[in-house]
Amino acid sequence: MLGKTEGEFEEKLLDGRVLLFSRNGIFQVRLYKGKRQYIHKSLKTRDLNKARDLAARAHYELEFRKEEQLPLQIKRFSDVLCEYAKLRESQNARGTYAHNNKANQQQTSDYMLRQIRRVSKFWHEYCGKKAVVRTPVQ
Repeated sequence: MLGKTEGEFEEKLLDGRVLLFSRNGIFQVRLYKGKRQYIHKSLKTRDLNKARDLAARAHYELEFRKEEQLPLQIKRFSDVLCEYAKLRESQNARGTYAHNNKANQQQTSDYMLRQIRRVSKFWHEYCGKKAVVRTPVQ
């Protein structure tokens, strides 16, 4: 326990590279990503021994991904779809204006925005939990 209130837990594992802690009784892990960045992940357990094993496993998985030059964090399709909908909403809020260059005329009509919202409901349900992996351009 590192100066936390009663009920909260914090422990450093693997020579301080992994921080295991609890929030509301559920164990979480903080992993060092590199360049002063961290990944926070819920372990979804209340058992301390199981949490220690899962934290070590998450650390070794992250190290493997670094060595194999794989993406360290993977976005779900739902997250990407929400970002796209937010972009189109902001384009719609800007309104219509004329540009000389057609590429700069990224606009979204009210009808198109309604259609995006309608169709996205089905995409969230159909493949919202699938991972989206960015492939390098060759």
